[in-house]
Amino acid sequence: MNKGFTLVELLVVILIIGILSVVALPQYTDAVERSRATEAMVNAKAIMDGIQRYKQLYPDRQVTQFSQLADVQIKGISASTPAQLSTKNFAYKLLADDKLEVQRLGSRYTENMLYTVTYTYTHNGPTVTCAPSTGSSTQGVDRICKSFENLSAPVID
Repeated sequence: MNKGFTLVELLVVILIIGILSVVALPQYTDAVERSRATEAMVNAKAIMDGIQRYKQLYPDRQVTQFSQLADVQIKGISASTPAQLSTKNFAYKLLADDKLEVQRLGSRYTENMLYTVTYTYTHNGPTVTCAPSTGSSTQGVDRICKSFENLSAPVID
């Protein structure tokens, strides 16, 4: 008598593994994207806090360059212009009227999960807007945007 698995048994195992991966993979990618979004939230809070400190010192001036926020420390950054910083996953741009735009940078794995978050500095606190980038799926991005808008928006006292 031969020992080993039959072809039917092997096919059943492969089928079960395939079904489990179809169920688990979207949840895994969603969890990874939420953790990356947390990186952007932390960095945006640091930048918005820096803008607040700058505005307290110079109420009549606009923040136009990251060098004006000398006390803000963000790990893994590279400066492409004085008003734009980049990390592996996000680009941070200073816009007019003390706005910060955080844009998710794409790769071949995240083509459908690109979004842009805009923080606007006001004396009453920041306003946060989030929208999918052009060509992105709104279904996955909506969950990420809700976390930006509701849970972890920078608080400016």
